[in-house]
Amino acid sequence: MVNARLLGVRYRSETSIGNVTCQVGSEVALRGRARDTWFVSNVRAERTAPQEAPANPSAAPGELELVRAFVNTLDIEAGTDALGTPDAARGWLAGRGCRVSRLREADLDRLLRVREAIRDAVSSRGEVGETEALQRLNRIAAAHPLTVRLGGQGHVPLAPTGPGINGFIERVLALVAASSIDGTWLRLKACPNGGCRWIFFDHSRNGSRTWCSMGVCGSRAKMRAYRSRRRANA
Repeated sequence: MVNARLLGVRYRSETSIGNVTCQVGSEVALRGRARDTWFVSNVRAERTAPQEAPANPSAAPGELELVRAFVNTLDIEAGTDALGTPDAARGWLAGRGCRVSRLREADLDRLLRVREAIRDAVSSRGEVGETEALQRLNRIAAAHPLTVRLGGQGHVPLAPTGPGINGFIERVLALVAASSIDGTWLRLKACPNGGCRWIFFDHSRNGSRTWCSMGVCGSRAKMRAYRSRRRANA
């Protein structure tokens, strides 16, 4: 059994190979690399070089983009949800390599709980509600153990225990685990506009990006601050 506080400052590993219990905290303890493979996140203990920003300035590197896309299936500002019905969710999952013959309302509810738990964990980082959000994500992770599969060249892949909805949830959790080790998890951010909360990846050199778009949410926030100052000085 391997137990880890994947986003925290503690890491404990025993020698036997079995399930992985993911525990999510608030800081990064280790460095590594997530290999871009289906249903596998390889963790390697080394510091990675900065990656060039993709054509989409909000896209996450490698398979971490799946996590971002999954959370952003709900567009709060537009009021649309790509996982709004079981059939819609089946179609979206199929486009990501996860095919399920039947998706029940209970399965959809589980997907949505995972989605919103990740959004809350990202958006509450450094805020009052961070501990509660991380505890909620930890409870989900505890119910979805991952399997360790030894690989060559020092790879330690974390893999789902099976296919279907559980497999997809575990795949997402494996990517969260890998990103927490290589440090990219802290670059996954949520727009602080409560009516947006769009998830984006911060490619800035010093990790200072705040808004999903300076031209939209950033400009609105500046305008609100300007009006507030004018009222205060009137």
